[in-house]
Amino acid sequence: MPQSPPLTPADQLALDRTRLANERTLLAYLRTALGLIALGAAALKVFHEPLMQILGAASVAAGILVVCIGAWRYRVLCRRLRVSTSQQSIGTTEIPQRHRGTEQK
Repeated sequence: MPQSPPLTPADQLALDRTRLANERTLLAYLRTALGLIALGAAALKVFHEPLMQILGAASVAAGILVVCIGAWRYRVLCRRLRVSTSQQSIGTTEIPQRHRGTEQK
């Protein structure tokens, strides 16, 4: 199997920008989750009406869900970048199993 050329400096910079954007997106998810959790905790602590207690608990749950979604998205993109760069560096052009049959003919 022929070796593909190594990544050009422009390609390497594009990968670096993508990795940094992925990290910024994760931090945005974490910042949003922290805000939701803080809002929910404050509502639970300050308000004692049943509706506010429910909204506070829902806000905390939503914050936890946002953390999970953000972490999942971060890992998916990291894995995709790792697979992409390893295929580029070893010269394979194999299409991942889940994408077979979807390529254009």
